[in-house]
Amino acid sequence: MNIRYRVELSQSERDELRALVSGGKLPVRRLKRMQILLAADAGVADEAIAISVQTSDSTIYRTKKRFVEISLEAALSEGPRPGAARKLSGKQEVQLVALACSDPPQGCARWTLKLLANALVEVIEHPSVRRSILYRLFKPPPGRVSVRRFRSIGFAIAPAIQVSSAVGRPNRFKRPFAI
Repeated sequence: MNIRYRVELSQSERDELRALVSGGKLPVRRLKRMQILLAADAGVADEAIAISVQTSDSTIYRTKKRFVEISLEAALSEGPRPGAARKLSGKQEVQLVALACSDPPQGCARWTLKLLANALVEVIEHPSVRRSILYRLFKPPPGRVSVRRFRSIGFAIAPAIQVSSAVGRPNRFKRPFAI
């Protein structure tokens, strides 16, 4: 961080940023970047900006760098965050719920996560589906059913609740299925 970036906003940019900051209806990270640029334009030192905006020196450095090298919008916007891609698409999740609501395989009383994972691999031709992925999909939504009760009764109530509430109809499934 040896390079010093000098922020010089035009009057229109300054007015636009002040109006947006005073409005207060934006994401916090974007507002902090606006405050950083306004303070840097006013000639405030980086240490003072860090204290007033409650952010790190590196955030101030990156924001000023993006403004000087690219543009105002690039300095205010947030780049994509790293992370794993979704394992199942929305359509595949719907197929999974439909499969779980169907009758279990011959010789089994109910669906288990292992049976669902194996059946799903055959249905959607997915290279592999782990039980942990299915558990996260069938985990009950917060506030609806406690996880403790969910585990103790051994039934997956969440898909029935989510599907019925999404469709706007009461639960019409024959029976709940175990996980």
